[in-house]
Amino acid sequence: MNRSTFITASLIFVFSHLSFGQKKPLTHDLYDGWKDMKRPAVSESGNYAWYSISEQKGNTEIHFYDFKSNGELILKRANNAKLSKDEKHLLFQVEPDYYEVRKMKLDKVDKEDLPKKSLVIYHLTSGTFDTIENVKSFVLPTDESSFFAYSTYKYDLMKMVPDTAAPDSIENPMKEEVEEIDEHLVFQKLEDTTSLTFFKVEGFEVADAFPKAIVQLNEKDSTQFVGIVEVDLNKFTWSYLDTTHEKYQKPSISHKGMYLSWVWSNDTVEDEEKNYFLSVSEKGKVKEYTSVDNREDWTFSPFQTLAFSEDEKELYVHLRTPKVEFQKDTTELEDEKVSLDIWSWNDDELMTMQLNNLSSDKKKGYLARLDLKKEKLMGLEDTLITSVSYSTKFPKSITTAISDVGYEWEKTYAYPWKRDLYVIDVKSGKRTLIKKGSAGYHRISPKGKYTTWYEPEDTAWYAYDISGFEIINLSRGIKNPVYDVDNDVPTFPNSYGSGGWIEGDKGFIIYDEYDVFVVDPKKPMSPKRITKGREQNLTYRVYSLNNDIEYIEGSKAYVSIFNHQSKTQNYGSIDFKSGKIEPITNYEGEVGNFRKAKSGDRLLYTKESFVDYPDLYTYNDKVEKRLSTANPQQEEYNWGTVELVNWKSFSGLELEGLLYKPEDFDSTQKYPMVVYFYETYSDRMHSHYKPQPQWSIINITYFVSNGYVVFVPDIKYREGHPGKSAYDCIVSGTEKIVSEGFVDETKIGIQGQSWGGYQVAQLVTMTDIYACAMAGAPVSNMTSAYGGIRWGSGHSREFQYERGQSRIGVDLWEGLDLYLENSPVFSANKVTSPLLIMHNDQDGAVPWYQGIEYYMALRRLNKKVWLLNYNGEQHNLIQRHNRQDLTIRMSQFFDHYLKGEEAPEWMIKGRKATEKDVNKAY
Repeated sequence: MNRSTFITASLIFVFSHLSFGQKKPLTHDLYDGWKDMKRPAVSESGNYAWYSISEQKGNTEIHFYDFKSNGELILKRANNAKLSKDEKHLLFQVEPDYYEVRKMKLDKVDKEDLPKKSLVIYHLTSGTFDTIENVKSFVLPTDESSFFAYSTYKYDLMKMVPDTAAPDSIENPMKEEVEEIDEHLVFQKLEDTTSLTFFKVEGFEVADAFPKAIVQLNEKDSTQFVGIVEVDLNKFTWSYLDTTHEKYQKPSISHKGMYLSWVWSNDTVEDEEKNYFLSVSEKGKVKEYTSVDNREDWTFSPFQTLAFSEDEKELYVHLRTPKVEFQKDTTELEDEKVSLDIWSWNDDELMTMQLNNLSSDKKKGYLARLDLKKEKLMGLEDTLITSVSYSTKFPKSITTAISDVGYEWEKTYAYPWKRDLYVIDVKSGKRTLIKKGSAGYHRISPKGKYTTWYEPEDTAWYAYDISGFEIINLSRGIKNPVYDVDNDVPTFPNSYGSGGWIEGDKGFIIYDEYDVFVVDPKKPMSPKRITKGREQNLTYRVYSLNNDIEYIEGSKAYVSIFNHQSKTQNYGSIDFKSGKIEPITNYEGEVGNFRKAKSGDRLLYTKESFVDYPDLYTYNDKVEKRLSTANPQQEEYNWGTVELVNWKSFSGLELEGLLYKPEDFDSTQKYPMVVYFYETYSDRMHSHYKPQPQWSIINITYFVSNGYVVFVPDIKYREGHPGKSAYDCIVSGTEKIVSEGFVDETKIGIQGQSWGGYQVAQLVTMTDIYACAMAGAPVSNMTSAYGGIRWGSGHSREFQYERGQSRIGVDLWEGLDLYLENSPVFSANKVTSPLLIMHNDQDGAVPWYQGIEYYMALRRLNKKVWLLNYNGEQHNLIQRHNRQDLTIRMSQFFDHYLKGEEAPEWMIKGRKATEKDVNKAY
């Protein structure tokens, strides 16, 4: 370990506003250097906070702030910072310089020879740093401050050894020699260099609140056996617990290190066929479990993690069903075997779903609970009860479970999906069915007295009284709807949500559109309204900040406050008894990432608007302080403004939308305009869009910076007529903006992705007011898409059209006229706008043949159309270089048709397949 001292300087940046000329427009080459503030954290005491500043394509640095001294430490190329429980040591990794590594890759340097990450320990008391080279990852216990663990890469160590070939005249001859060091695991004290090293480690885990660990070793040589090791990190010694079996998996240790567990097998067949068993060690005494009380012939799973409850009273494991033996044909050659999927009309699950889940189904485990004191193992899940909820932090004697058996077939077309709700006594395994055919998910209350859920069909919240065996309608005493009154999908509406429980299960928090209500399950007709949001056009929501409790403790909590008129979001504290709200922030934008120190009152949050990047702020003793300034260079560039606009649709609907204008907007000029839409965006008025490559949609900031007006209208839908609804809202909104006089009505484009892409594809068959259009991943033919598959999940698309976002409301045969009406491909002959389509060949949400159908129809009709297929990409682009490429091509497309700029080569001549690797055709 190399000891060094870092010199920290206070850096002050001064940026002057440009006082002459115009600010610069944003360009595509700025993206890589535009930075993000990420992973803000505050220490338990509130004395320290830290966050990272990352270039979009480049290096990351950590900013560590000491509130006691008001000092800031900037750690270059640092990432993954963690503070010890006693707040004396900050550990982080230093990564190789991004640009250096990139150059080495271009120079074809072998991967093994590229520079590796290091681990740095900053000692807050002394202000010194220790650096450990070649560290792949590290672990710092959450509630223990004496040690840490780290894993290394394989690396070459240069060392000096005696030179036996040197002339005798040289005294103590030495030479350099390279020793190859294999990957290894090291446990080390935080206060000094005392350490333990293990090679050939298959897995390990440290106790959260005690200096102890468990390690799973593979065979190294005659000095090390395959087995399980217990590590005492008080004494820095270790001992074998088990070396008698062939294979070990899933080493686990309890919160305070009282228990250690692992699964093992003596079979030598492939992993998926092995029989595994469970071992648990307490104080060095190992007990083996080879059977389950209520699961004859079942075995333990090696695929799921073993999980101890934090109180160290129980261990959750997973079981596997008995193996089904099939006779194997030993007379067939491998290349003679038939590869065949059989799709049957009466399969519970579609074959595509079965294939999509094949790997996970082969490894499927069923939850069981081991009572560590009574040494009793009880299976909880099986082929009927498919999901049992459990919490290692807050274990319960009664918990919730669901079964979806019997409902699989109808998932192809019905939505929301149904299930049966149960409660289970985890000690006895006794199950109680409380609701059949529910569309809700239920949760147990903190004291275990009730389980609660929202039932969409009834638009009501329910509680089940576990001791009284009674279902209680919790929301019947709330006069206003607790369901989404703006729901426009042809299915039952979702709820506005809930805020959990008051301490002692004395009240359940339910929301309506605006307010917070507390309902005592014993007095459901007398709900207590805590807030007065409806009168003020404000929406209040309770915000829990303490993960160590699962209820609202005491009478005070924090609330978010959304203003429907200004679209701002702020935070305050609320007294549940008086209903008094004390504002914390009062910002004309959106406050987010709200968090609090575990001890004390220090808060962290971000403040964001269209103009303001979401930088980090702290609040303590009623004083706010800004901590980060991620992108000071923004001052140099022409940005924009946003305003809320209102209008009536052609059918008389009251609508809202967002209008973005360049910062240097001149109302006497005529601007080109791009209209972007999805469903509703007006509540996102204060969202910040940093310059970056886009995965599927326009970057609003880039376009307004480059002289465009951007309009984002809200859309309200009528069942069965999504296309006409889009026309009603979008075109009427477009005409409203044009009527203001600053938009060139001949230079308007539209853009959307996925559902927005469908609406673009449909709109260009219904109007000619748009000079060009870009549709990402559009459905073009609802009749063929209806019977398609969402390849990402294997689900049928039928439910989506009947009861989901497509909003047709009926099946294909009952509503064929509606499917035809809403399929752009059947009206492709009416299209006059040049259309750019992006649809990628690995799209798992909208099959890419939908884009192909539309492209082929328009091409056959001799319409101007282009199709971008990013090979191997999904619904939205994942690879950054592909995002960059799409961003450039979209701006070229719109610039040509809306600003009269020269068309790029790919739009004029296309690009031959033979040139795809050598010519971007920009």
